[in-house]
Amino acid sequence: MQRTIAIGAGLGSGVLVALMMRLNATLGEHVGVLESSVIVHVVGSLFAMVLLARLPLTTFARRLRATPRRLWIGGALGLVIVAGGNWVIPPLGLALASAIVITATLGCSLVADHCGWFGLARFPMTARRLAGVGCATLGTILIALRLL
Repeated sequence: MQRTIAIGAGLGSGVLVALMMRLNATLGEHVGVLESSVIVHVVGSLFAMVLLARLPLTTFARRLRATPRRLWIGGALGLVIVAGGNWVIPPLGLALASAIVITATLGCSLVADHCGWFGLARFPMTARRLAGVGCATLGTILIALRLL
């Protein structure tokens, strides 16, 4: 049951990512690529603060102090990822840009799983998993063919 809920949440998140990418790219066309990324992160931070207001400040402060600072780089990566999406979606379209990002993410994730990067459990690289990334790559190529 928990796995089914997680799969549903993943599917829902995927739909939201596609909508977010399109909205962010359109915002980028209006105000600029980097500027739109900043706006997106400010609005997201404000929304997160509203949600965090329900958590006792001492709990948040304790968790923050216990967190290695190197993990904060995710915020900078988020800015680069959003700005990159805002830049590539207008000329490539949402489907191709998403396919490229997803395929690259799958490839990197496959290696990370195999090596156990970031302290996570190891999931060995198998022919089936490689074939999955190969299918994603083929799908990306098929989507890209319309642009050639």
